Amino acid sequence: MTTQLQLSAKMCHKTLLCFLSLTFFQIAYSAFTFKNVMVTCDSDSALSDEEIPFSTVVTTNQLKPHLPSGQKCNNIAIQHATIPFLARDSLSDINNANFLVLENNEIEEIQPGAFRNVVVKQAMSLKMNKLREIRRGIFEGVRVPVLFLSYNSINYIDYQAFNNMTNLEIIHLDHNQLTNINPFWFKNAPKLTKVNLSHNKIQRVDANAFANHVSKIDLSNNLIQSVDPHAFRRTKKLLFLGLAHNQINSLDPNWLKDVKVHTLDLTNNLLYCLESGLGGLQSTNLIDKNPWDCNCLERIKRKENTVFGTIIASEDFNRCNIFSFS
Repeated sequence: MTTQLQLSAKMCHKTLLCFLSLTFFQIAYSAFTFKNVMVTCDSDSALSDEEIPFSTVVTTNQLKPHLPSGQKCNNIAIQHATIPFLARDSLSDINNANFLVLENNEIEEIQPGAFRNVVVKQAMSLKMNKLREIRRGIFEGVRVPVLFLSYNSINYIDYQAFNNMTNLEIIHLDHNQLTNINPFWFKNAPKLTKVNLSHNKIQRVDANAFANHVSKIDLSNNLIQSVDPHAFRRTKKLLFLGLAHNQINSLDPNWLKDVKVHTLDLTNNLLYCLESGLGGLQSTNLIDKNPWDCNCLERIKRKENTVFGTIIASEDFNRCNIFSFS
């Protein structure tokens, strides 16, 4: 009986040790940011579908030490993995890539400092993840000209979230869940010229929504009902302003005062009549597929190339039997 008890005790002791060891291993393994993740590295000068010369599977908290030394990694990609959380320094010190692609990885959260000292020469993409918030400090000081955050679930962006992105020229925030625009998102981003906010849930455009160096703004396919008369006053010159596929039924007559617009897209809204408020003589105004009053639309057409620039509304012109005026 004593012998059996001793054997049972030993087995219990071994089982406990095994359980504790396994638990410790599971905890340690779960703490890794990248777990059995395939990383690819392309030395070509542009992204392509061709076979890439380097790939490896990593389990680590920091990617940089696992990239090949002595070989250029112009295009670094992690795609179709499961990475719910990017911890601080997980992608730090990557500074020799043309493209950094982190797409379709189920990323839900990024800790500030995850991209510390990152320099990417052409574009960085976090498309098709599960991000809901962009906190201040995540992209602080990241040097990249084009940033893709499209096709996530972003509904909140911190004040100055893209602060000190001194190389940023284009940002894509389309296909998210944003409901407002904060002009302080891009504090100290002096090169920013294009902002894509299409396919969100934005309901209004407030005063001074964009800085004076932004020249291309896409706000199409939102839920915009109102545009503040001073919304674009700071931009001065817009190459493209896209407000198509919204719910705008009126615009202040002076909403484009002192703003030069090259192309204005107001197609597919709820506009009934505008006596003023379109682009000037050098502009192209896309205003088709609105419920225009035909008499008002005729007056707009008569002002083409005298007050307004080119007016494009072929379907509505046909509906209202409006043709060119000599």
